[in-house]
Amino acid sequence: MLARCTLARTLGGTLAALALTASVSGCQIHVGERTGETAGYGPRAPTDPAHTDWAKKQAAFDATFAEEIGAFHAMEADLKNAETADLTLADTADALRARFVRRCIAESGWSTDACWDATFVRDITEGLARLRLRQGAMLAAAEEAYALDSRPDLRPTDMKIWRAHGLTCGIDILANRPCQPPPRKDLPVDLYKLTHSSPSHDGPVEWQSDITSMRKTAAGAVFTFRPFLASATEGRSCGDLEWQRDHAGNDRLVRPCKTEHYGAISEYYPPAVVPASELGDFTLTKTTSAMVVYVPRGAHGGHLFATWRDTGKVTDRGFKVMQPLTFRGTPEHDAKPGYP
Repeated sequence: MLARCTLARTLGGTLAALALTASVSGCQIHVGERTGETAGYGPRAPTDPAHTDWAKKQAAFDATFAEEIGAFHAMEADLKNAETADLTLADTADALRARFVRRCIAESGWSTDACWDATFVRDITEGLARLRLRQGAMLAAAEEAYALDSRPDLRPTDMKIWRAHGLTCGIDILANRPCQPPPRKDLPVDLYKLTHSSPSHDGPVEWQSDITSMRKTAAGAVFTFRPFLASATEGRSCGDLEWQRDHAGNDRLVRPCKTEHYGAISEYYPPAVVPASELGDFTLTKTTSAMVVYVPRGAHGGHLFATWRDTGKVTDRGFKVMQPLTFRGTPEHDAKPGYP
């Protein structure tokens, strides 16, 4: 029986070196992305049955994806220092993320959301946001920034365990314990500005979801959006009572008033052109829609960020229940029972 111990991995260490050290010292090692405990999200998880069961599932996950996890660890230090890292790292990290997400969705039993936000993929997304910004690739940087800002961080162990039990961290109790979500990490200002359209709609990127039509072409699809049509208004204001003399020379007490007319300022948005590879089998109907991000000038090139379907149901607060269909080109799949 191997003794269980913890091996600290230095930035210069390799997975092979860790394995060699483990075999010599009689230890077991845990190979994988940072968990909530090792990433500084809180104290080590208790050894209740839920956490014991999850530790086995996490170990199996780490073993299945050891190659991708090892590749991430090799670039992890550079991703953390994206402001000074070689810009060629961006394409390498992007390719690793795409390969892992495809395998994770197909092989792990984890949901699409967990594959994106409960693994090292979220670390890659954070590094890519800054690398793409340095490259001047504003459209790509906007996608990475919005993915970070709009979705919860599921990397802490408790977040994964609660989801595996169909519970919500921060609301539900499991094994007589609450779950505390990780603190929200605000984006740098230059990235945050890319997560929404500018008030005057003249920024480097445009985000639109109120789609009026989608016309497929050989190269992709052209999306058009509903304009904002303002109505002309008028305002009437009156002053204090005052004496005025009419044309007949009679003095009368009157209240002077005037009417002002205000013109309408409407907004019309240019269309977006999305590559065919991102469409899949998506079709725009009365119950489906999408979020599109694109460059509002030039060729109007963009990406299909997410798609969803109206289920026809509403919450107890009257909000529509929408079913996600795709996220950044990957199909949205629910987790298998017992997985996040």
